[in-house]
Amino acid sequence: MTTAQNIPGLVIEFPESTAAEQTVLLQQEFGGSVHQVELHKLHVRMLAERLGIVPTVTAEAADMLSTSVGQSMRFASERGQLQRALLRIESMAEQLHENLRITHDNGHEDLTVEIGQAVALVDFVEFFCESYRCAPSTAEPPEPECKALETLDEALAAGAVV
Repeated sequence: MTTAQNIPGLVIEFPESTAAEQTVLLQQEFGGSVHQVELHKLHVRMLAERLGIVPTVTAEAADMLSTSVGQSMRFASERGQLQRALLRIESMAEQLHENLRITHDNGHEDLTVEIGQAVALVDFVEFFCESYRCAPSTAEPPEPECKALETLDEALAAGAVV
């Protein structure tokens, strides 16, 4: 199937067959004869650049664009990794804070300074991670390699001495 645009004195055809989909066929009738020219998309691009319709892309600009795309992909990957790590740090800081609070509440130690530090850490990480909570994440935060006891209550229930 072919799509055609008619301009008085000129027919522009865009063949849609797989072999010719990258070409444009120009036909003009003059003096009883039909003259036609087939242009590849590279020819059309060159003409558009020369006529100022599209900007000229030099080899240097194309290389720079390729480098920029590569850097953008790398930055996106690093951002995702940073996002997952920060969310994991936040989770760990919250768990530390909870464990220290439980230890303090059970009267085992005077952990006022440690609890203050844990609260400051949690506040800082929550502030830093706030923008990541709304952003779509490519993956869940990684789980720790070794599974520690979730709370001090579990340790105490297991007979641990603090």
